[in-house]
Amino acid sequence: MLDRAPRRTADDRLLAIIAGMRHADPDRTLAGIAKRLEHMRERTLRGCAKWYPSSVVAAVASRAARPDHRLDPQLAQSDCYG
Repeated sequence: MLDRAPRRTADDRLLAIIAGMRHADPDRTLAGIAKRLEHMRERTLRGCAKWYPSSVVAAVASRAARPDHRLDPQLAQSDCYG
């Protein structure tokens, strides 16, 4: 009756972290999120240790581009999208 939940991918995990940061502090900038991800030693989608504001946008956009995306409305309203 109940099947196993599908595995979360790396970009799902990053999106959850970024969304959590935006929820905790809605005024945090992309640069602030990038700095915090570096402090947490999270890797970018390409495996780099250095985060830039554009890397944060790319992490969110990669998830939004998937056909099964369920983007958090608050995150969609963020400065990540304009």
